[in-house]
Amino acid sequence: SWADITASVGFTAPTGNHPYEDGTNRLPLGIGHWSISSGLTLIKSFDPVSLFAGCTYVHTLSRDVSGRAVAPGDVYGYNLGVAFHVNRSITLATEFSGAFEREQNIAGEEVPGSLREPMFVRLSFTHQLSRTSFWEPSVRFGLNDDSPDAILGVAFGIRF
Repeated sequence: SWADITASVGFTAPTGNHPYEDGTNRLPLGIGHWSISSGLTLIKSFDPVSLFAGCTYVHTLSRDVSGRAVAPGDVYGYNLGVAFHVNRSITLATEFSGAFEREQNIAGEEVPGSLREPMFVRLSFTHQLSRTSFWEPSVRFGLNDDSPDAILGVAFGIRF
């Protein structure tokens, strides 16, 4: 009668083109900082429907840039949604998600206007290809000015 609970812990390395490099025309592929994250997700199934909700926290470590400490703000995220299991291999899902992104801090001073609260609605179609793999096309629609208008995505998953 209890919900399933999934906990996660992760980290991000500052790989790719850094956003602080001057004199380049390359698109930055990351935020240029180390970060650590954690999250909890609760899932409760009422066949053929599953309800889910979760929360995340991301702490990004400060970095020295041109002699000044730069620290993106911490991020507190949340989501909730419903999945409808059409059959054993197809699931349709809708999710509402958002985040509270604290102000960026440069040399001990908060950067005005850097606080963000992006919100999205995500629609997805998951197709289980085999007992160990699936693919999931999705689209996310931004709901406010802090969010991109739309994001298309495709995920492939393999269980070992």
